[in-house]
Amino acid sequence: SSSDLLPISSCPPGQTVYSGGNHETITNMLEARGPDVIYAGDHLYGDVIKCRKHCDWRTLLIVPELKHEEKAIQKCSSLTEEINCLESALAKNPESQELKIKLSEAVTEINQRFSATGSLLRSGNEMTYFASQLLIWADLYTDCVTSLASYNLEHMFTSRPTKLMRKGHK
Repeated sequence: SSSDLLPISSCPPGQTVYSGGNHETITNMLEARGPDVIYAGDHLYGDVIKCRKHCDWRTLLIVPELKHEEKAIQKCSSLTEEINCLESALAKNPESQELKIKLSEAVTEINQRFSATGSLLRSGNEMTYFASQLLIWADLYTDCVTSLASYNLEHMFTSRPTKLMRKGHK
């Protein structure tokens, strides 16, 4: 049945890896409460969203492209500042075609620094749909699961507080 855990015989001596089972079986075997377990997966829908809908485990999304994103963001800091200035200027003068063109060119330039299809997480200063779903569904995300190796098992990950926009401000 799908709740049976089976030891995998090809593990190194002294280590056991199990295959099969379900969240209830594994949680009981580990004698852990649901939120004490972090489920790692590399597919937003197939791993993270499904896990969050079926149990109360925490989720970790592995996004290998984040390493490239981070490097590209560091290289684009001055361009990001330029986009911020252009957006502020456009908010004061929304009819300016010149500002719209400059902003469009700056966003295109920043997107091209990421890859042929642009950033996975942003378009100019706006979040992509993927980024918004990542923030909604994944408790943690990283480019590689080994990024967690330096953390103590008791480490509590918390998110930065999100500031709410005031009416009339962007």
